[in-house]
Parts: sequence; C-alpha cells; structure tokens
Amino acid sequence: MVYLGSCSGKYYGLDAYTGDVLWEYDTVQDGGTQSFHGDALVTTDLVVVGSDGVDRGGVYAFERNTGIVRWRYDAGRGVTSDIVRAGQQVFAVTLKDDLICLQVTSGELAWRFKSGWEPRVPDRSVFRSTPVVVDGVVFFGGRNGDLFALNARTGKRHWTRKLGKRITTSVAPVGESIVVGTSDDLLFRIDRATGETKNKLKLGGHPFGTIITGRELLMLFSDWMKPNSAVLAVDRGLGRVRWRVRSPEPQKWITARPFLSEDRLFVGTDGGEIHALRLSDGSRELVGAIAEDVRVFGAADGMFYVGTIEGLLYGCTAP
Repeated sequence: MVYLGSCSGKYYGLDAYTGDVLWEYDTVQDGGTQSFHGDALVTTDLVVVGSDGVDRGGVYAFERNTGIVRWRYDAGRGVTSDIVRAGQQVFAVTLKDDLICLQVTSGELAWRFKSGWEPRVPDRSVFRSTPVVVDGVVFFGGRNGDLFALNARTGKRHWTRKLGKRITTSVAPVGESIVVGTSDDLLFRIDRATGETKNKLKLGGHPFGTIITGRELLMLFSDWMKPNSAVLAVDRGLGRVRWRVRSPEPQKWITARPFLSEDRLFVGTDGGEIHALRLSDGSRELVGAIAEDVRVFGAADGMFYVGTIEGLLYGCTAP
C-alpha cells in the first residue's frame, strides 16, 4: 500500500500498483480540516503521522489496512515535523516548538520538552525541525537557535548548544556528530557527546528542510522556493560544498525534500519538471514532466510516485 496525506484534510491508503483508494479518513469529523505536512512513520500495523490546522492538529495513528484511528493525540495547532521512532516511543515537534514523546501503541504522552521559543511576530511558517534519536539520545533543534540533547526515555537534558540563529533544517546524524543548518547560511557539525562545535561551513545560501544523508555526501536545499533555489551537496565532514545545482530558470525547486535513489537525487520544480542529479558531480538530467507543481516523491517495489501541490498522485516505473 501507499499512504498519502493531503492539505484538504484527508489521509489515504492506496493500492500501490493501481492507485485505487482502499481507505480514506477525513479530519473534518474531528472538528475542522487539518493538513498533513510531515513524513509518516509506518510500523507493522500502524501509520503514525502529524497533522496541523488553523484551530487544531496533533498526531494520528491509523491502522494500516483499514484506516481506523487507533489513537489520536491533540497538540494545539498541530505537528508538522516527521514522526521519529525509538523502541516503543515516537517523537514529534509541535507548531509551538515543543518536542513531544508518545507511546507508539497508545498515544499516551510520556514527556514534553519546551524549546523556549516565543515568536515576536505572528509565525506563518509550518516548518519545524525534525529531531533524530541516536543511542538513546534525542537531538532537537529549536526555532530559537538552541540545539538540545535529551535522554530519549525520560526527556532529561544532557546539554544545550546555542547556535545564535533560527534552526532551519532537520537534525542529521553523521558518525559521532550531528549536523544542522541555521538561517544565517551556516551548517554546523556538533559533537554528539559534548555539544561542542567541531566545525561549520558557510553555504552562500539559506539551508532549508530535510538533510539527506548519503555514504559520502549530505544533500539539502538552499534558498528553497526562491528564484535562486539550489540543491547542495557537501562533504559529510563539512569540508566544502562539492556541487551546487540551481533550478532551471525561471522555475524554482519546490519539492518538499530531495529524494535519494541509489546514485541519483530527484527534485521537482513549480513548472512540473522532474530532474535527476548525479551524486558524483551534480549533473542534471530532465527525466519527466507533468502539468502540475511537483511536491513529493516516493518509491517502493519498482514503482516511482510523484505527488503534486494540486493534489494528484502519479505512479510509474522508476525513471
């Protein structure tokens, strides 16, 4: 099956080969339309995903085969980060910038950690930094520029590193370090054990969104959804930028995150173009085009999926 959330408030379970709707759930029945922005966690029997809305949102756990709601956790205006699992716990970040830890089987709150972020002006961004769990420690980047290391089981803080500017990427594990980007065009490599800064790299552009981890490279967007948007590949040790590929003019890269498949990275534009970038040198190949803005990619069992802002999902053989 393929699982798909929409900004119109519905979540779907689809046949992976035909696209037939096997089940759907409409969040209107829960008191208002909610959207789905982050990646879901798929377990043996559940699909756990964050939702957000004007008035309410939270975390849903759907039964994989039926779409029946096993549990729902209300979290104010909701959750837009990806859902991350460690053992029997799942982690997510709310729009209030709270890190929450829930029991995966029941949705019961185990603990909550507040970053301390207080918006000075109304905050319209739905992006929240997705945390990562490594060796029993959860690393969380707050919108106030603070990076935290917490005990994953208890929520007790190990250390805090102040980076000075708003964190604008996910937190990525790289060996004994973690990597995170900030709004002043920097990537930081931080020691996991101590929180000390090992080094940092000036990107020449605003890092944004999910950091994709490859064997030799880290890949991410720079100046996402802007006319000069680019995909960057940097050394895992943040030694240098290996390559930078800008979107074809006058289009912009608008895919929610790059999609890694073997030796290529797929990205899409607001003109409906699908490009594959070679990891070795960043060379760009146009591999497809559709009539809508390309928002998301997925792949499974020889199928390749393209989702659009307009609400369509295409299934095809891998390009």
